[in-house]
Amino acid sequence: MAIPDKSKYTNRILGSDIEACGYYDQVHDSTQVWCLVSRDTITDELFIFHDYPEYNNTEIIDDQGVVQVIPERTGSLIEGVRFWYLAGKNGSKLSIHNTTTYDTPLIEKIWPKCIIPVDAYVDTYILSKMQWFDRPIKKGSGAKTAHSLLNYSAMEGNKKPKIDDFSIMNGAMLWRCIIDTKTQVFCHKYLEEEAIKLKALGIDLTEAYKIEAEYAKNCHLQEVRGALADRPHMEKCVKEWDIVTDELAEEIEPLLPPTVKTTGAKITRSELMESLGWAKEKIPPDEIEEVTRSGETNWKPVKPYVKPSLKYFNIEKVNQYSGFNISYGESPTFVKKRDLTTWIKDNHPDTKSKEWDIEKELKETKVLNNKTCEYFGVMPDQTDLICGGFTRVSFIKSKMTQHEIVKGYLIRYAGLKQVEEWNFKRDSNKQIVRSDVHMTVSYPPKAAPENQLHLKVKAGQPVVTSPKLGEKDYGQLVGDIGNKIGEYNTTVHRRRFISNPSDPDNKGLLSYMREDDRLP
Repeated sequence: MAIPDKSKYTNRILGSDIEACGYYDQVHDSTQVWCLVSRDTITDELFIFHDYPEYNNTEIIDDQGVVQVIPERTGSLIEGVRFWYLAGKNGSKLSIHNTTTYDTPLIEKIWPKCIIPVDAYVDTYILSKMQWFDRPIKKGSGAKTAHSLLNYSAMEGNKKPKIDDFSIMNGAMLWRCIIDTKTQVFCHKYLEEEAIKLKALGIDLTEAYKIEAEYAKNCHLQEVRGALADRPHMEKCVKEWDIVTDELAEEIEPLLPPTVKTTGAKITRSELMESLGWAKEKIPPDEIEEVTRSGETNWKPVKPYVKPSLKYFNIEKVNQYSGFNISYGESPTFVKKRDLTTWIKDNHPDTKSKEWDIEKELKETKVLNNKTCEYFGVMPDQTDLICGGFTRVSFIKSKMTQHEIVKGYLIRYAGLKQVEEWNFKRDSNKQIVRSDVHMTVSYPPKAAPENQLHLKVKAGQPVVTSPKLGEKDYGQLVGDIGNKIGEYNTTVHRRRFISNPSDPDNKGLLSYMREDDRLP
């Protein structure tokens, strides 16, 4: 097949996309580039390029179970590359999401002679962030960032096809690329209209975009080239730091307040009050929280309490012994006669047991069950001590990894009065949550006010959750243990920066080191 005639690639805006076997560093030659597709933003004309003619006019079933027909290709993959090259040379724009750090460098890597003018590219990923950095994520989109093409797909009302394995070319891969260009056209037009509105407000980002694109390009080059690192030295540091932190933890942990662990199912406030005998009409409504799972948002009641133990006694028929003395009146009631006579001897030594009228009566009475007696270390008849529902708790040794316990200790005992940074609250899509009202955040949340850090958050500002301690914050600590906690946390932070196998999102520098000992 030949390249389309000149009118097809001259002075157009082409929403475009490439699909390959993986990320930039995983693609090494043209056989690993599956397809290249462009779509005219005005006419919706498609230009499909790949080396798999067997997919022409074939049917696939999409994610929605609908049969789709893959259009016939416009040309081979190399003809598609040349199509992009000629489009860029003849006044057209290639509108591509994240082209600065993927599509453009990929083209130049696999086809070094295909140098398309920089101003022919429009990177809508960069524009999206520049025009509205805090752009919201469309609910139910499943997107991790508001600037992803997946989010724009949801905004469009389209369903971006899902691909789990990019290592194999198939009809689903080709269909995804075709649909992505449809979303790309929507994204381009959406951002174009947004830019017009910004210009009407006196905000023109034309020149700023060039700077941002150049910055993104340089970041990509730095990542590709990497920084030379000393692996043996880094591994040696990790071993030394592990010894230091183990020794510090062994010394500090016995001094930390123990952790209280509850036993039982979590329940709401209304469930707790009802179980304790409150009348339903007197129970206030439960607090409600927003919960998002698998992209679906629901409102559910908060369950801050633990179901109490209410079956702590048995009703049994038990002998009851009591005494009466003309001078001293009635005695308390005892289950055992021996306990009654002991009471008389201890409390009225001037009398003898035979001077008391002792009565024995078989009565139904509460006695504590075995589990309750074992838990509290009491006798079955000590119902004066255990006389209501309770929550079983245990006290376990606290660890340095329990940040709330450790930070609470520093605030209460080691002079921590303020911190420079706080951690932000994020929603299920990892987006920062902003406050609707003026509020004060106190940490630790369950401590007394005098043993908390307090931060005022204004409406519209990010909601914070907990203090983020740095080396400067540790400088204000007093006392030997406080300083040792500071040393422990600083050392752990350095160790995890180098190697952190327990974190699935950031395993440390060593995990990113390439075979050439360079860090991207």
